[in-house]
Amino acid sequence: MDDIYMFRAARYIEMNPVRAGIVKNPEDYPWSSAMAYLKWEDDRLAKVVCKRWSKTAADGGRSKGAVLCKQSVGTGMIN
Repeated sequence: MDDIYMFRAARYIEMNPVRAGIVKNPEDYPWSSAMAYLKWEDDRLAKVVCKRWSKTAADGGRSKGAVLCKQSVGTGMIN
């Protein structure tokens, strides 16, 4: 699975509560990992994925992959 596919899948999943009208923003959904990704912190949901992305995160979240991930979670869009 390539990074772009994974980011798109994560965006789709994170936006489900928004599309369902449960919350206004993905980070507001209590069972979502969106807030962990926006803060770039591990939590019980995001820890495994963050470890998998350790190469992407190695530069402190400044890599292209990390920036794409943060943008897609925050906006629901990826370019």
